[in-house]
Amino acid sequence: MSSIKQTVIVLLCVIALIVGLVVARVMREPAVTPQQLALMGAVVKQESRALNEFSLVDQRGERFDRSRFKGRWSLIFFGYTYCPDVCPTTMAILKQLEVELRGSIAEGNTQYILASVDPERDTPEKLAEYVAHFNPEFIGVTGNLEGMFEFARDLNSMFAKVPTDDQGNYLVDHSSSIIIINPRGEFHGFLRSPHNVENMSKALQAVMGNYR
Repeated sequence: MSSIKQTVIVLLCVIALIVGLVVARVMREPAVTPQQLALMGAVVKQESRALNEFSLVDQRGERFDRSRFKGRWSLIFFGYTYCPDVCPTTMAILKQLEVELRGSIAEGNTQYILASVDPERDTPEKLAEYVAHFNPEFIGVTGNLEGMFEFARDLNSMFAKVPTDDQGNYLVDHSSSIIIINPRGEFHGFLRSPHNVENMSKALQAVMGNYR
């Protein structure tokens, strides 16, 4: 009888060990693979990268620097208020995304930022009016041309002015990707276009869920 008990105990220990190993493996494996994220338009860097120092201003005229990224996720779109097509479309998508993410891990933990690629015309007042049209909680960021250019370059988002006539009018070429900054204030990845709200929502929840 004692031998049977010992055998049962050994079997139970083996089963517990196997279950523990399986659970540990599942916990280590991401719920969504990088390949699956890519299919949803999300690219996550293998190693997040700390940002260089910068000093800009938001739509309220308050200092905007690296400290503004700490403790929450940030989605940054480089655009401008005079943009005729891509920017209002992307901002409208971000507005829909914010609604789609309500009730998820992202709610109350994510800020949405329009970083101007046209700081000559995008004053804080102009940005305040523009971003509020989409969501009063959205943030607009501007600064001098050099500062905005360096900030964009640090996030692999270059831009360039394109003259349209001899009167000084111009457009600005820029990326349509949306940059992902993690709660440590690091460049974590990006959402590439064309943007689909449902895919973006799923991808972001997976990225945030996998974050350690």
